[in-house]
Amino acid sequence: MAKKMFKKGEGFVSENLVIIILVILVLVAILVLIFRVQILDYIRNLPGYSYEGDKEKEISGEHEVTSAVCPVNVAKIVKSDKIYKCGDKACYESMLVGTNLLWKGSAIEAKIKVYQKGIDIDDQIGEVSGGKISLSSEVVGGYGNLFFEVKDDIPDYEFLLNLNGATYSYNNIICRDEKISLEKVQRKVKKITVEGFNYYYDTNNLIKNKNLQLTFLYTDENLEKQAKSWISKEADKVFRQPEEGESRKYATEVEVDLIEKSPEDISNYQNEKQVKSLMSKEEGETSYIYLKQKIDNSNNKLGVDTGGDALKLVYFKKYSGKVYIRFSDDDSWPNPNDYTPWVLMDYWNEHRNFMRVPDWAILK
Repeated sequence: MAKKMFKKGEGFVSENLVIIILVILVLVAILVLIFRVQILDYIRNLPGYSYEGDKEKEISGEHEVTSAVCPVNVAKIVKSDKIYKCGDKACYESMLVGTNLLWKGSAIEAKIKVYQKGIDIDDQIGEVSGGKISLSSEVVGGYGNLFFEVKDDIPDYEFLLNLNGATYSYNNIICRDEKISLEKVQRKVKKITVEGFNYYYDTNNLIKNKNLQLTFLYTDENLEKQAKSWISKEADKVFRQPEEGESRKYATEVEVDLIEKSPEDISNYQNEKQVKSLMSKEEGETSYIYLKQKIDNSNNKLGVDTGGDALKLVYFKKYSGKVYIRFSDDDSWPNPNDYTPWVLMDYWNEHRNFMRVPDWAILK
């Protein structure tokens, strides 16, 4: 009797074990089906992986494989000519983001073009020589006729910065040794000396310094070593704190004229009374005022399309306590497209162009 019960219990355990194994297998199969693409992407991106299907799609042309593992994945060429943005860490298929850029040619010699819907001819914005990409300076810089032709169809600025100078590596991957940070590119670093101590700051942050914001100072040009001192919200005083290694104990408040204004920017217009009247009001706008000296915008080099005409008129607007300006030519019937956007006067005084003006500096 006991033996029969033991055998019966043994059979029950075996049946349960089989059921558990089957459940596990089913779960594994379901997970494989769900994450199939990611698993295949991971396997294909392993160093040394080789797959004939991938090789058949690789761009023709002999090229030197720069690295078994790309330091920074920038893009991948898909379906022989379409350029896709890679993800932050890898070019897994599931992370690729499509663009309108096309790679036309071999792995070492090609043209970079922009697909424009409804237009028969794709504009060329760069070329590939020896596997290295060189994009048009106008497109990267955000100015000129070519930029205005393609600006609505090209990828974001940071991607273009990293694509420019990148190289064809292997398996249709485009890579570079180090990623270019958009934040660093847009910085305009200036030095000020306060009480004999050198500080550095980003002028973009200074212009945005309003209300309760602060512009922090740094002790190095790369803005990596943050100082204890800072610029006040009014952007005219530095709160100088005792820095590392100093014997002094007390902070001081020092008046410094930080925003540099060009004499031409301040006095390059004729009707000063109209501007002074506007400045005394909370809000308002001037009519057109002739510039004493026209501003050259040939080939739209200022980053705004005015038909290549020089800027001869300036307009002032005060809104929410901030002063904005815009320019135009002096055509009898000005085309709306011949006007520049309204930008903060401080921003114009600092940069003196309209190349990729940030949203916070534009009055929409």
